[in-house]
This record gives sequence, structure tokens and C-alpha cells, in this order.
Amino acid sequence: MVAHAWTAGYGKKLSSAEDALSLLRHGQRIFVESACGEPQCLTRALSQRIGSFCDLEILSLVPLQDSPLDYAFSKSGNESLSGRLFCPGISGKAGTSSAAPVNLSVLNRLIKERLFHIDLALIQVSPPDEAGRMSLGVSVDITLAAAQAADMVIAQVNSRMPRTSGEGFLHIDQAGKIVEYEEDLLTWEGPYQALEDEAIAAHIARLVDDASTLHIGHGTRGEYLIKALENKNDLGLHTGFINNETMELFKAGSINNSRKTLDRGKMVAAAAMGSRELYFFMNENPYLEMRAFDYVLNPSVIAAQKRMVSLCEVAAVDLTGRISVNYGKGFRFGCDLANFLRAAPEAPGGKSIVILPSTSEGGKKSSVLPRLEIKDVFLPMADAHFVLTEFGAVNLLGKNLQERAVALIGLAHPSFRDELLAEAGEMGLIKHEPHTKDPICGLYPASIEELREIEGKSVLFRPARASDERLIQEHFYAMDSDDVVARFLHEKLVFPRRDICCMCRIDYLRDMTILAVTGEPGFEKILGIGASFFQPATQTSEVAFSVLKEWQGKRIGSVLIRKLAQSAIESGAKGIFAFTIAQNQRMIRLFNGLPYKMKKSVVEGMLTLSCQFEDKKEA
Repeated sequence: MVAHAWTAGYGKKLSSAEDALSLLRHGQRIFVESACGEPQCLTRALSQRIGSFCDLEILSLVPLQDSPLDYAFSKSGNESLSGRLFCPGISGKAGTSSAAPVNLSVLNRLIKERLFHIDLALIQVSPPDEAGRMSLGVSVDITLAAAQAADMVIAQVNSRMPRTSGEGFLHIDQAGKIVEYEEDLLTWEGPYQALEDEAIAAHIARLVDDASTLHIGHGTRGEYLIKALENKNDLGLHTGFINNETMELFKAGSINNSRKTLDRGKMVAAAAMGSRELYFFMNENPYLEMRAFDYVLNPSVIAAQKRMVSLCEVAAVDLTGRISVNYGKGFRFGCDLANFLRAAPEAPGGKSIVILPSTSEGGKKSSVLPRLEIKDVFLPMADAHFVLTEFGAVNLLGKNLQERAVALIGLAHPSFRDELLAEAGEMGLIKHEPHTKDPICGLYPASIEELREIEGKSVLFRPARASDERLIQEHFYAMDSDDVVARFLHEKLVFPRRDICCMCRIDYLRDMTILAVTGEPGFEKILGIGASFFQPATQTSEVAFSVLKEWQGKRIGSVLIRKLAQSAIESGAKGIFAFTIAQNQRMIRLFNGLPYKMKKSVVEGMLTLSCQFEDKKEA
């Protein structure tokens, strides 16, 4: 080692782990850097001495299951060791009684102000640079605050700890004892299982715009995440935990941080959990800054990022929108999610998206549940924004409980929808009325979706969902009175649910409704509606259309009728037909625009238009 001004002091602080921990006393509170930053050499030594002491308390974020720290809990007796764990593993050896619920963005303040007095801090750092500064590497989170506030710091210097930019540095003068010990850092690959990757990826891709800044919750698996985002441009990263997936997206060029509002050009994270390749990627990376939780998880910082998008995989959601985060391998690991879930939608163009496979335990259990027990609820219903499964995505902001229940049942696996509907009825979440169909629809055909630019606005053509009932009502109330007559064949002033439900509670096979919408998902405005209803007697489908007056003549109806015709063909119908008033030239033009010969007749002012799919026009 090259001699510097601090070298002599460094040498005097060198110690073995066993000798360093001779400082331990009864009743002390010990901070231990955790997760992948855990100083294993020190925690192994700690586990050998625990039985000799009473009333020690470990302050930490999350011990990885079967790590030396987790093992230390297994060796302790009831009187020797207790825990205060802020992101605990639910089946780890520390036990659930060690869980200490707290908003992590304020935890640094509690430590800095010594409201949690720390006697010893066991941390892991990189070797010092020429100025004597050692990097906390993969864990700045609350570790920096704990090291600065502790009465005594014992630092394991490990040459395999990456040296990272940002604020995670500790000078050797701040360490009381230094233990040099080289070993591999703990790694964490995540609790992976088979998912409907392609479907989930497609839904994520539709919700994440270019130039968004991402929070990617730890445990959000990469199979679908990379598929969803690898073709996006100018993404940024502001996240609690950097992982392998964010590294891959940076390498692919999807993340370049060039359009972030804050920290432009830099990925920002508080900790890292991943592979050795990730740690190598982090080492002296000028495009990455590691910051403490009081910055990374600060709601005002999150909300200041334009197009802030939080992505996090969760375990379950109930019919009111309450969310449970419960990962496998003994983790309840959503400790970085709460602030992002609440603050991201406050950002300009921001949104939070929780992702879950529709089933768990190999398809045996639904991830959409009637209700969550209090002990299982991690995030309240008021904070739910977008919820996404392989069967679609819904925006729950502002939705009442019936709208939420209907929307979430539509995201559940079809095998569980009847059961969920019955439960929703018993809970009073859904009104059962004799004139309505059950909101248990077929599989949402995402392939029908198409985004078009019309008059400078993005217009999405998509199948209707059961949760669109109110939107459809609003569309008809906004229509011109003449268009109402053309659509319903008589004057109509009210559009009750019994007249609307047949358009949104459909099977997507024989009956289909396609909407042309604009605006943010969940707060859309319907510009046009095309609906088809299969008639078994004639093996044809009746179709009907409506387009708001100001959007007529912009080919919205043409797109709708072509999509309905294709859907009818795929369902086995032989043709389509429509009834309208004789003066409805727009409807005639719609049928004329199809590649099939049109037949028309007028009886007592009623115009009937029809075409057979086998009767194609000559080329």
C-alpha cells in the first residue's frame, strides 16, 4: 500500500474480527449492514460470541436467508439477541416479532438524530483511496447514517466490494477498528417462477413511455421486464435497489438517463442486490450514483421526476385494491415500494404499476383475492394505481369499490372468476340485478388493440371491459340528439345500466364491443363505439356504431367496422348486418368500405344493410 498521511492511523486500527468484537458488551445495540452488503466475516464472528451476552439488539434492514447474520439469530437464545429489522424476511430465523414497520425515507433521520442509539456498527467497505475514503459500495441506504452516528464502527475492508460514486464514503478516521478480509459478496438472484412473460411484457410496454424515469422494485423479475423495456428510448433510473435487470437495460441502451429531471445522466439507487456481474458493473461506474434512503425514497424527489414510473411485482391484490407484497425464499421485500407507489402518480406524467401473475402455487391459488387479512396487507387500497396481470391492466385511481371489484375480477385467471364474483356479491361490492350479465368475460383479446394518431391525438382502439360501463354511459350522454336517433332508432334521453351492460360485459367471441378512446387509461374519453351481437338463427352478427359529432369524418368508424368484421369472421359468423334510419349515409359508407358486397333495403323508413363474408367484391 502506498504511504499516505492516513496510512499510520490505518495500520493501528487493523484487527482480527475476533479481537474487534471483544468490544461487545451486554445490552448493546449493534447495527449490521445487511442484504448483499453484509460484512460476513464480522457476522460470523458475532454469531460465535452471541451466546456469551444478554440483551443484544441487532438493527438492520434485511438479512438474506441463510446468510451469516440470519444464522446468528438461529444461534441466539431468547435472552441473548433480539432484532429490529426494517425489511425483514418473513420466514427468516429472526422471526416476525423482529419486524419494525417504518417509512424508510425517515429512517435515516431517526438514526442521524440518535433516536436509535447505536453502540457498534458492523459495515463492509472497499479499500481506501488516496484520500483515505472507503466506499460503502452496494449498500448506502441507511448504512452511511448508521456509520456516522455509531459510537464505534468496525469496518470489514473487502477488495471485492465495488467502489461506487455518490455519497457513500467513509474516511478511515471514522472507523474504530478495521478488519481486512477478502471474500465474495453475497448475491441474490430473486425468486423466479414461470410467468406469462409475453403477455405481461406487452402490457408493461403499453404503459411505459419513452423518457420515463423508472423505479424497479426489487424482485420484479427480468424475464418480462427486459422484454417490455428493451425497445424503449431515453429511460432513466431512480430506484431503491439496482439489480441485474437494470444493468441489462443500461447495457442495451434503453436506460441512458439523458432526460431525467433530476440527476440527469446518472442512475440513482440506494443499494444493490444481484450477481457478481452486477457488482463488477457498478465498480467505478461514472453513470451510477449511490445515495441514502432519505434522498432516494424522498416523496418530493420522486414526484419531481417527470414521467416517474414505479414498477413492482407483488404477491396478491384483493377486490378493493389492497396490495400484499410477499416474495418467495422467505422475503417480504417491498420496503422501497410504499413511497414510490404514492409519489410516482404525483409526478408530471407519472404512474405506479404493480404487477402480479394471476395465479400462484402452480396455478392452484388465485393472486386476486376476495379480501386480504390485516396481517397480509402491505399497502392500502387508496394507494393502488395501475394493477397488471397477464390478462390486462386497470387503473384503480378514483374508482369506487364496485368498479374496482369488476375491474380486478377481469384481471383474475378465468378459473377463479366465478368464485370471485360470488364473493364480491356477498361482500356487497357488486350489485346483482336481474337485467345485468355477470361481469365474468372471456379472455381479453389484446391483439385487437391498435394505437393511431388522429388529429394530433393518440387514439387507442381496444375491446371494451366490464369496468367501462360508466365510460360508455358518458359517451352516449355526450352524443348529438340526431346521432342518438341514428344509433338507437328513436329519441332517447337516458341510458340506464340495463341498456349499457350488454356492450361491456361480453365474451369476446360471439359478442364484441370495440372502443376508440383517448386520454390516460382509467380516465379515458370514448370517441366512438362499435358493437356486434351474434344472432344464432342467421349465424350473422348485428353491428351498431356511434361516433361523437366532432370526431366524425376522421375514419374512426371505418377502423371500428373492419375490426368488428374480422372478429366476426374469427368467431364463425357468416356475415354482419345493421339497422339504422334511411338517411344515415355514414353507415352506408362504412359498409361500402368493406371488401364484401353490400345489400340494402328500406322498409317504412328503416334501412337494413348486410354483407356476407363469402361474397367478396371483385378486385
